[in-house]
Amino acid sequence: MLSVSVVIPTHNSSATIERAVNSVLAQDLLPTELVIVDDCSTDNTVELVRTIAIPDSIDVKVVRLDTNLGPSAARNAGWNVAGGEFIAFLDSDDSWHPMKLGVQTRWMINNPKVRFSGHLTGDTPGSDLPERTPIRWFRLTNFLFRNRVSTPTVMVRREVSSRFDPKFGLQRTMNCGFDCFPGAKVWPGSNSLLLNSIKQTLVCLD
Repeated sequence: MLSVSVVIPTHNSSATIERAVNSVLAQDLLPTELVIVDDCSTDNTVELVRTIAIPDSIDVKVVRLDTNLGPSAARNAGWNVAGGEFIAFLDSDDSWHPMKLGVQTRWMINNPKVRFSGHLTGDTPGSDLPERTPIRWFRLTNFLFRNRVSTPTVMVRREVSSRFDPKFGLQRTMNCGFDCFPGAKVWPGSNSLLLNSIKQTLVCLD
């Protein structure tokens, strides 16, 4: 199994950071690296992270930014120092289903031409993974007017050179969606592996 880095940007996240990190530690496939990027917090977020018992098999990096740059820049800072073959992103106020990394990493390994995967946003409640339907083509023009991919579902290969665009702030649109990928495939009917919001579709760009 190839190595996986998890990047978590934080800013004054003391109320939720432990839940987010613990959801990473509860994965059926543990990452090889955890990168916490503190975006100039004024609370005890970093101190809380250091109290969490993290297995020795996971390399922990804490990056502290000198000024508050926003979530996109914080993700990029973590991405730039991450060493895994795959990079997964989790927001500090979100948590993952325990199968998230395992399902997504194995799918990426089995589809080596895919450089990015994530879920389209939806509002269907539920926790069970429904039966998957065949992959079909999906047009990148569907992303022209809004970002449909939830950032905590995103996994990219390390060789992707584009980064999140800080100008878009919380919209979290990735330049690489249009700069790097000539086509897109969609996996309809896949349930989310986020615990606090349900997504409908796994998007795979190659």
